[in-house]
Amino acid sequence: MAFAGFEVRVEPLGGGLPVVTWRRDEETEILAGGFAMPNRNPGQPGVSASVELTDPDGAIVVVDINTGRLTGLDIVIWPEIDIRDPMAPPVPSRDAEILWPSRPAPAASTAALELETGLAAALNGAGTVLHLVLGDQRAAETVRIADRLLVDIDSRQRVAGFWLLDLPRIDTHPIEDEL
Repeated sequence: MAFAGFEVRVEPLGGGLPVVTWRRDEETEILAGGFAMPNRNPGQPGVSASVELTDPDGAIVVVDINTGRLTGLDIVIWPEIDIRDPMAPPVPSRDAEILWPSRPAPAASTAALELETGLAAALNGAGTVLHLVLGDQRAAETVRIADRLLVDIDSRQRVAGFWLLDLPRIDTHPIEDEL
């Protein structure tokens, strides 16, 4: 399935690299990560939105947009995970901010948007590095937006994937409850 569109603008990171905090709820298995990003354009606060990426097989990933900047994501319902060992993230080409929408809005607003796309996930053998691919895998530039979050951007300036680094160990074979 092709990606339905999530066009962004990549800007140089103006300041220190944000620190992302990953949290995994053992009961719900939701993985959440986010970071604070100061508003660098006080006169133009930008859109705050939740962009829900849904897969036809039921996977759901929510991307957090705060004042026009991508500041985190949650994996609510996991796509099927492929274990790849070894698997190492690419070296990012630069540190950057990801702005959405790609064209600034005239006034600040809050939005919720749902996009349908294929979602695929690959996890390293240690369960600490996850590559989440949106739509068909394609050539992309990888940029670092936080210390443990990389974003793949394709040639059409669309988000092609995410690299989540130094995760709390993810076990793809949960222990079954004993009867």
